[in-house]
Amino acid sequence: MSQDPVDQFTRLPQDVIIEIFRHVEWRDLLHVRQTCKYLYKLSKARTVWLNYYHEYLAEKSFRVGVESTLGSYSSSELEAWVLKRKSVDLNWETTTHAVLERRIALKGCNNYVLIPGGRWLLVAIPDYSVICYDLDNVGMKSSILTPARASSTRGPNLIAVDVDHTSPTLNFVMGRT
Repeated sequence: MSQDPVDQFTRLPQDVIIEIFRHVEWRDLLHVRQTCKYLYKLSKARTVWLNYYHEYLAEKSFRVGVESTLGSYSSSELEAWVLKRKSVDLNWETTTHAVLERRIALKGCNNYVLIPGGRWLLVAIPDYSVICYDLDNVGMKSSILTPARASSTRGPNLIAVDVDHTSPTLNFVMGRT
C-alpha cells in the first residue's frame, strides 16, 4: 500500500525540509504551505525567507534593501518584504491590471524627491520644512523631517538626496537649501 506523499515528506527531519524549502520557488512554497499545518509552520522559517531576500537582491541591478538592520526583521516581516516586492515586480510586468492612483496635494511645493524603492516621498514645503510621506501606508501618513525656517533665513527651497547603495539597509543623506 502506498502512503500519502505529504505524510512521507513530513517524516523527514525539520532541518531537511527547511533546506528543501530554501530551494523551492516562492510561489511553490506558498502552495506547499496550504497542505498541512506542519508544512505551513516550517514554511515560515526565517532561514527560508532570508534566503529569498538575498536571492531577490541578487537578481536586481538596482538594490533596495531593508530599512533597518536585517537581524531586526522577524521571519514574518522578511516574508512580507519579499512578497510585497515580488508582487510589485509581477504587477509591473503586466498590463492587464488597474493602476492604483494616489494623490497628494502638493500646493506650492517646488521640490520633491522619491527615494529609490518607491516607499518614501520627500517634499519641500513653502515654509521651508521638509515632509516625508510613507507611500506604503494606506493613509500615506506623513512626518515632518525638518521644521519650518524663520523667514529671515529663507533662500532657495530645494532638497537633494544621496543614497548609499553599498549599505545593506536603506541609508541616505538629505541636503536642503
